Amino acid sequence: MSEIVFVIGAGASKHCGTPLMNDFLDVARDLLRRGEVKEAKTVFEKVLNAVGGLNAVHSKAKLDMDNIESVYTAFEMGLLLGKLPGINSEEEIASLTPALRKVISYTLQKTTRIPLDSRFQGYYDFTNIINKLIEQKRTFTLITFNYDLGLDYTLYRNKILPDYGLDDIAIQENKVNKALYLKLHGSLNFGRCIKESCARIIPYREFLITKHTPGNNYSTLPIIEKLGNQKCPFCKEPQSEDPVIIPPTWNKTAYHNQIDKVWRRAAKEMADTEQIIIMGYSLPTTDWFFNYLYGLGIDMATPLKGFYVYNPDSNVEKRFKDLLGTGAIERFHYNQLRFEESISSISSVLGIKE
Repeated sequence: MSEIVFVIGAGASKHCGTPLMNDFLDVARDLLRRGEVKEAKTVFEKVLNAVGGLNAVHSKAKLDMDNIESVYTAFEMGLLLGKLPGINSEEEIASLTPALRKVISYTLQKTTRIPLDSRFQGYYDFTNIINKLIEQKRTFTLITFNYDLGLDYTLYRNKILPDYGLDDIAIQENKVNKALYLKLHGSLNFGRCIKESCARIIPYREFLITKHTPGNNYSTLPIIEKLGNQKCPFCKEPQSEDPVIIPPTWNKTAYHNQIDKVWRRAAKEMADTEQIIIMGYSLPTTDWFFNYLYGLGIDMATPLKGFYVYNPDSNVEKRFKDLLGTGAIERFHYNQLRFEESISSISSVLGIKE
């Protein structure tokens, strides 16, 4: 079990260039317009045209079609109901959710831009905290709802191997420092064996391979195109060419057979933790997953020393207060800080000298 649980949301990756949920589609449109996603042009057009059709419902109902979580939910509900504005074919509706996963994957790959000094400052500073915890032999878990690879890459650069909580030969065989890093919504570097009787999720780990485009002051991580060239280390069958991406919607339990091992490990590590530190996660109303992960996973027999939230949005404070019971609310601390501004405070909370 973990003494400390860190929960990391999309706001923590903003300093790496990755978009938030409410501006994700605007960024995707810009990438398409600038010709930066030629390899996925068709799926970008498919998704954005479908979103345009959904805007037709605004005269009779209010749906937030600027937020990718809302769009994901609309596509899944359209499939369930067999009906989506502007689309007559159920086969076409069924193709939208896989297409949206591709749009998410390529948008993140194109927008997560690694500076030429090969480090993201916020994640670099945070990884120094992780190194200190490892040195002190303190137990901790990193939990994230993010698909991107900003923190993963920084851990690798600092010679820390992410343990994703999956069936993973690299973890079993490697003796270097490890950090339990549970990606609850999947990840750009998670491939899946196409053999139905195996279907294991396999992390791709060649993170030091970056791609630099001449004239730019950054590099990118070309992960997606590499997944389809990998083979499952367990059964030697090919892996799917698409990353394992679990939608941030009400219906995510439909995907439990893909990643339930990771979810259960997260609940186990949170069960008797003494300190919960949440960074850049806004507890969105569209995603109840954390509410139940915390509510059903936490063991209140273990005294909670602190529940710390770091988020620049003052509206988020009330959401967390509404989540917590009377015992935990007494240990609740809200800090209106961006992720990269929070490092000093987190170090102090954990008794770590910078």
